[in-house]
Amino acid sequence: MGFLDMHHDGLRFSSAKRGDHNEVDDFVQGKGQYTSDIDLSGQLYACFVRSPHASAVIRKIDSKVALAIPGVKLVLTGEDLAKAGVGQIMPMAIFNGIDGKPMTQAGIPVLAYPQVRYVGEAVALVVADDAATAQLAAEQLEISWDELPSVIEPLQAIASSTVHVHKNCPSNIALDWEDGDKSASDAAFMNAASDADLSPSSQSSAILDGQFLCTCTVELAMACNGSITDGSSSQEISSCSAASWAVAASSATTRATASPT
Repeated sequence: MGFLDMHHDGLRFSSAKRGDHNEVDDFVQGKGQYTSDIDLSGQLYACFVRSPHASAVIRKIDSKVALAIPGVKLVLTGEDLAKAGVGQIMPMAIFNGIDGKPMTQAGIPVLAYPQVRYVGEAVALVVADDAATAQLAAEQLEISWDELPSVIEPLQAIASSTVHVHKNCPSNIALDWEDGDKSASDAAFMNAASDADLSPSSQSSAILDGQFLCTCTVELAMACNGSITDGSSSQEISSCSAASWAVAASSATTRATASPT
């Protein structure tokens, strides 16, 4: 049995049974279900507000105008989550570097506060009766920023002595790590017929380890047991889900169950 034989019991998801799991037929016949197809009774819609700056401190988020719009149910900020005791998403795996010390850890906030560290980082979440109202209200948030110096190139980041993405990592290098037989690797490169430059400064385009995570999700609160079901286009727990769970976490004990659609 080959390594990529997906009929192997250990490689099948959950209680999936043997058979044809090809979903393309449903999609080409218009029978596929996407997140935007889900329309539950009393369903609300959310819109994220994201940072236009690579590095900045959030001084104030004024939501008065947004909250005054009919149909708007909630405006949630990173400060709100911090006050509610909602923590950050920490690394699931920690490795030791070549110096034997653990890698530098930096939690990912559900909503950034008080600082943003990249363009597009979510800083607020607006919830409304429909998607158009949520987007309209999101556009009405007034945010005061103190923009900070930033670097956008990897080589510039590790060479910088003044711009630190995280204060606990002055070198901007979270992990310096190697594994394997260095002598054998060097010999293989020396004897190779050709090689390619994959350094950040090269013109080569390479994807080392990338994932496309869902940007849309539907959360269903189950009043009978205090759980939240996550219906998304991915089997990854995304920041969208994390933000939805955070809304409920401050008001009740929540048990989250992932149910990808």
